[in-house]
Amino acid sequence: MQKVPTRSTVVAMALLAVSTAWAGPSDDSDREAARVATKQAAAAYNLGHYDEAAFQYEEAYRLVPDPIFLYDLGQSYRQANKLDKALTAYRSYLRTAPNDAPNLARVRQWIDELERTLDLQAKTAAQRFAQREKPSTPVVPAKAVSESSVPQSRTHKHHHACIKERPQGCACPGTNEDQDIFLDGLDGRNA
Repeated sequence: MQKVPTRSTVVAMALLAVSTAWAGPSDDSDREAARVATKQAAAAYNLGHYDEAAFQYEEAYRLVPDPIFLYDLGQSYRQANKLDKALTAYRSYLRTAPNDAPNLARVRQWIDELERTLDLQAKTAAQRFAQREKPSTPVVPAKAVSESSVPQSRTHKHHHACIKERPQGCACPGTNEDQDIFLDGLDGRNA
């Protein structure tokens, strides 16, 4: 489905065409460049390239400071989900647009919606930050366990001594606790 240029874009292009007739020689090149930028912005907007559209509308506004470009800039930023920039553009539009502009009421509604959305986003971000900053249950490092602090059976102790004397290996019958208990039980002694 093909998007059509916004009504404000068509109005802006018409205003540029009419104002070009009154412009002096030095303004002609700026107005022509603004007209080209507006045309490119409308094409980008219709294709869903909102960042490019915003760039072109900014360029057009720099060349010819017509408030309608601020409106279109706000629309582009809003569609691009750059809400803070959209809010700035809409507020600038309200400051500079004529009092009888047809879309003033709608722009005021968008400003209210954007302010609420940005406020909610800020509160949510603050809550997430606070959650991350809450002190968690401290992790108490385990005490270092030394070999002498662990009770060992007689066979286990012998095995360690045997390894020290014979690095190539030990002929002891076992090294784990189950075998130690078994050996202790055979000779009738407890570890």
